[in-house]
Amino acid sequence: EKAEGSHRRLSSDPKRWVAEGSELAKREVYTFGNTTGSQDRPIPLPEGYESHARRIARVQLAKAGIRLAAVLNDRAGR
Repeated sequence: EKAEGSHRRLSSDPKRWVAEGSELAKREVYTFGNTTGSQDRPIPLPEGYESHARRIARVQLAKAGIRLAAVLNDRAGR
């Protein structure tokens, strides 16, 4: 993510990537709590849920690409 002309440094630690993704999912995607649904009784999703989740997924995919490039560049430099 970036803030007005600056870039936040992405961690190179895979454990932090997992923790970040988990926290992000809890905070931004699974906002309907512990409610569970079924095929017969699906959970009604809030307005804008899908577009918000897609936006987050795109950002996470971009981060994954940057992280993969960093790992590959690091290995190529050895």
